[in-house]
Amino acid sequence: MPIEQKTEAERFPSFPILLADLMLEAMFGPLIVTQPSIQCSFSFPLGQDKTNKRYMLLAIDRRKKLLKYLRRTRYEVFENVCTQLGVQYTFPPEYYRKATQRWVAKKALCLKVFQEVRKIRAAERQRRKAVAAEREQSVSKEGTPV
Repeated sequence: MPIEQKTEAERFPSFPILLADLMLEAMFGPLIVTQPSIQCSFSFPLGQDKTNKRYMLLAIDRRKKLLKYLRRTRYEVFENVCTQLGVQYTFPPEYYRKATQRWVAKKALCLKVFQEVRKIRAAERQRRKAVAAEREQSVSKEGTPV
């Protein structure tokens, strides 16, 4: 007896399906829906439900991708979809890395080393300029040999 294979849409009839419906409706006009949309809330009360959590994260990523595309192409439709879904768009952070104590200490050390190297190079440049200026003065004092 074969096991029934459910599609992802049948297993998780949540917001990505609604978003896809809203996008299609915005682009091609009203859709005829044969069955009502089902909102399901994801909660993990007792144990870890890793499979459902994974599919929820995949659905959220798909929704973000669709919203990003819609925002880029048709902004007024994007705003309408966001209000219908009750989603507030926020820009992603510029920098994703979490600053750990080790990373902060390493960064501080690198900055100190960089500043010390700059000081040493500036002193070396000053010394070279002084030597070059001294050499010019000695040549000009001696005069030109005839």
